[in-house]
Amino acid sequence: MFGEQPIIGHSESKLDQKGRLFIPKYTGVSTGEELILLHDSIYQYSNLRIYALNNTYLRIINKYEELRANASSEEEYIRLSLKIDELYQSLEGCIKVDNQRRILINKYLLERLNWNTTDTFNLDGAGNSLLIRKKQS
Repeated sequence: MFGEQPIIGHSESKLDQKGRLFIPKYTGVSTGEELILLHDSIYQYSNLRIYALNNTYLRIINKYEELRANASSEEEYIRLSLKIDELYQSLEGCIKVDNQRRILINKYLLERLNWNTTDTFNLDGAGNSLLIRKKQS
């Protein structure tokens, strides 16, 4: 299962002509698994971060909501509320992994990220997620 164990590793990949990206074996991804795509505002908007829908992403949001419910100050409550909003706003979509461990990145998102099929991408394990960055020329 994607992200069940810490995701550690690095690989490079390209999109195929249909906009599909191969997900490396070191992520633990399985055929039919549902993943979510988030734009990664921590590094650069043109990056994507992938989480497992059924565990990691929902667990993160639930933890922030729990912390917010127990906030000791208004400032902390507001900070946590902004973080929850950021997580929801960064959501780009939910996708299923095909039988060849690929995900389809839709054309709209490819255009917005300024990605194309001739680009090479760095795929970096980042704990419970996979960071996808366009390789700089």
